[in-house]
Amino acid sequence: PVLPSHTQVSRDPRMAWVDRLLSDEECDEMIASAQRKGLHQSAVASLRDQTTEAASESDLKLLRGVSAGRTSSSCRVDRSLPIVATAVLRVAHLVGMSPYCSEGVQVVHYAAGQKYDAHNDWFQPDTPYYHEKIKDRGNRI
Repeated sequence: PVLPSHTQVSRDPRMAWVDRLLSDEECDEMIASAQRKGLHQSAVASLRDQTTEAASESDLKLLRGVSAGRTSSSCRVDRSLPIVATAVLRVAHLVGMSPYCSEGVQVVHYAAGQKYDAHNDWFQPDTPYYHEKIKDRGNRI
């Protein structure tokens, strides 16, 4: 297949609009793989300490929980599936980065009226878990 076209939205941070990353058939295959695995209520990350008083970074955990701000359903799909690997490789080629740099691939479903409120989606340097989260793949943009 021909690589999708893209339009630069911003230079800093680097963002682009990608038109038709996957064909309709590829989308159907990705959705079917998520349905086989089982979609569940989407979660959000939140910081909670394991003890009443966290003494160090090792005492903290980044937990996933349900939020009224995110009402979709989702699941991660296996990167070893050919359709998932194809999508990851296309994105890596478009952005000029190694596919190793990508996060896990998710399929997210929004029914009518569902939402995901505006939020920060990166790791703040002044948080206790910052160094742990960025050590292998860096921060999100």
